[in-house]
Amino acid sequence: MKPKRNERYYLVEKDDKLYLYDSEFNELIELDELLMLVWLLSDGLKTKEEIAKILKEEFEIENSEEIVKEALEILRENNLIIFN
Repeated sequence: MKPKRNERYYLVEKDDKLYLYDSEFNELIELDELLMLVWLLSDGLKTKEEIAKILKEEFEIENSEEIVKEALEILRENNLIIFN
């Protein structure tokens, strides 16, 4: 299954910080950098293994598979991503 960003959320910048904008409730959501990165990489085309590989190779994040698994679970629980 491939994670995909929930389309009701948009990336916005405010005061030099990135937030997700919830278009349904008209509010900003702040995520830590790692969750935001996993959310951005969840385009519906990449598997969680591919996302973990990008984190490991491009950002030198160790234990990336476990980190991505946990991040996706948090994002899914908060309805920020869906799985195809």
